[in-house]
Amino acid sequence: MSFSSLARKSCLDERTLSFSGDVLPRSLYDESDVPQHTRDVDCYMWSQGNRVSREDETKIPKAYSTMENGSPDSRCGQESDDELLQRVKEVDSRFLLSSGNKYELSMLRDKRLSTHLRARLTEVTEERDHLGGYLKDKEDENRALHKVIARLQMTCNEQERTITSLRQGYRSELDKSVECSSDKMNKLQMELIGLTGVERKLRGEVRSCHLEVESLRHENIALLNRLQSAGNGSSIPTIGLNQELQAIVDKLQTQGLSLFDKMS
Repeated sequence: MSFSSLARKSCLDERTLSFSGDVLPRSLYDESDVPQHTRDVDCYMWSQGNRVSREDETKIPKAYSTMENGSPDSRCGQESDDELLQRVKEVDSRFLLSSGNKYELSMLRDKRLSTHLRARLTEVTEERDHLGGYLKDKEDENRALHKVIARLQMTCNEQERTITSLRQGYRSELDKSVECSSDKMNKLQMELIGLTGVERKLRGEVRSCHLEVESLRHENIALLNRLQSAGNGSSIPTIGLNQELQAIVDKLQTQGLSLFDKMS
């Protein structure tokens, strides 16, 4: 492929940037709308269906309409190789300038972003360091608390052991005391039963003594009556007999009272 064919191809690519086949002049091009490279231009981006309004039609000069000048192929064919090369250089310089400006803007933008990101990075690192120190302090506090909890757990375990040992000791002592008290109660109950039996026996003996005393009194009264009826000569022996009988009665009464006091 020759240089003239390449130039014509670029010229054709430039001519395709028109509405409905009408080519706009260079003075009406906007550099901000120009693509960065000729490959980015789509030759079918304006089809015949997208018609131009009346205002746009008035802006397009008649010298560049396809009705008078023909198709882009005919115009590129009329230009020489030098003209085509000059036009290609102009188009490339426009593309390079626009791309250079965009590159500078992007570089400035990147610098601003980099400074902002660096400031943000320093803030984040400071915050991270602060959080790391805070977490380290909290870890130290947690370790100290764990140690305190372990000590308290040990003391609680020791106290529970002492409580269980004391509980077992008191329980054994209470069981022993209950057994001893039960034994004592049994013994006391047995003694009480024995004493009640002795009391009954003594009460029976006291009653028998009272009955004997009453019987002896009646006998003495009967003897005294007989002696009195027998005669007056026997007064001295009756007096001695009465004294003996009175002594016996007093003795029996004292014995009965002593037994009654012991039982009560």
